Amino acid sequence: MTPELLKYCKLLLRQATTDAFDEEIKSLIDACLLDLKISGVGEVEDELIKRAVGIYVKAHFGSENPDRVGLIECYKSLKIHLALSQKYGDELPHEKISSN
Repeated sequence: MTPELLKYCKLLLRQATTDAFDEEIKSLIDACLLDLKISGVGEVEDELIKRAVGIYVKAHFGSENPDRVGLIECYKSLKIHLALSQKYGDELPHEKISSN
């Protein structure tokens, strides 16, 4: 997780002026990056990955978010597109074994 990613997510969450929730936000960022990795998305740092992280964090931050379901669906859709693309998609371990 980069400091720029934390700053971006804090802006999205309207938490830019406080450090009170930094640990929760960092945890959500790390969870999203791990979820993307498990889904086969390679380690790419660009605006599309940044946007996916922002959507994930916004969906899972706090407990009273009326947009939660829509944001989660948006994230899932974007994650699928990233995983299937040649630029972002990474070969999964079982694909590497079977290609030999």
